[in-house]
Amino acid sequence: MANATATTPGTPARSRPARAEPAITAAAWGSRLLVATGATSIVSSALGVIVVPGLRGNAAERTVVLWERVSGTLGYVTMALVVALVCGAAFEVARSPRIHVVFRIASVAFAGLALALASQGLVARLHPAAALALLTAASAGVGVAGAASVRARHTRAGGFVLLALALAATCHGLAWALAGYAGEHARAGLYAAARGISTAGVALETTAHVVAVSWLTIRGRWRARVSVYLAVLVALALTIVALRAEAGPTFGGVLRAGIVDAQAHPLPYGLLAAARFLAPASLLLAASALGGDPKLLPTTAVLALAIASHARFDMPIAALMGVAAGLWLALIAADPPRT
Repeated sequence: MANATATTPGTPARSRPARAEPAITAAAWGSRLLVATGATSIVSSALGVIVVPGLRGNAAERTVVLWERVSGTLGYVTMALVVALVCGAAFEVARSPRIHVVFRIASVAFAGLALALASQGLVARLHPAAALALLTAASAGVGVAGAASVRARHTRAGGFVLLALALAATCHGLAWALAGYAGEHARAGLYAAARGISTAGVALETTAHVVAVSWLTIRGRWRARVSVYLAVLVALALTIVALRAEAGPTFGGVLRAGIVDAQAHPLPYGLLAAARFLAPASLLLAASALGGDPKLLPTTAVLALAIASHARFDMPIAALMGVAAGLWLALIAADPPRT
């Protein structure tokens, strides 16, 4: 018996329908969730990194407890949003045929490892060894995503930002571990080396900010450029106020405690002022990127997530922010720009 699907002479053969490619960053939920997560992470980071540490010792206990609760609540909300971003992006990366299989496997593997390690931070403070493992996994995942993104022209700048942040986070973690070992064993030479590595980390993070500012001012409209310039000027003004202020229950005292006194050790050589400037600059620049040119979304939202992480991948939320930014930028790189 002849096959039912066989064609008769003179009848054109029916072509099989093309296999639909998986939707990637064009998905509406991805762009909206990126914007929502970016906005929440900026507010949560500002409270957890600058405001709450600055209030301790400078405000009444009742005020400190109130803002700690607000910061903790926003932290949990941010964590939930970032986990959703990581899981959704990892699923899309795993099934995207436009991303090389090596990048797919490495990105998903490091994202899963970082997610597993960061989940422990929801119930208790991470052990130093676990924090270093989280930093290593997140840095590797962000670095792999950055390497995949620099191959595409429309995400090359974002890929360089991710690579610089991944290297900066690695330097911060290595400097912290080396400084701790040097302090326990009284090794002055090792501590000096740790400060040198910390200096390299600050330089790399500054490079990431410079690349992000350059891309936003070149690709964005005039309003986006003005917002970026304002973010840099306001961050500079806040840093100057923090450096000149004295400890006390004042606005300057809170800024000093949150920006100057909270500086992570070991301190870098020659770039201490730049390291302190990066704390407010990362948040303000992320906010300006998020509220910039709508036509550059979702790339600007990804940049906002990456910059707001402040390359502190030893912290669960910041680590997952970096991983999420890397996965989504890899998806944007695989999606050709629509002209």
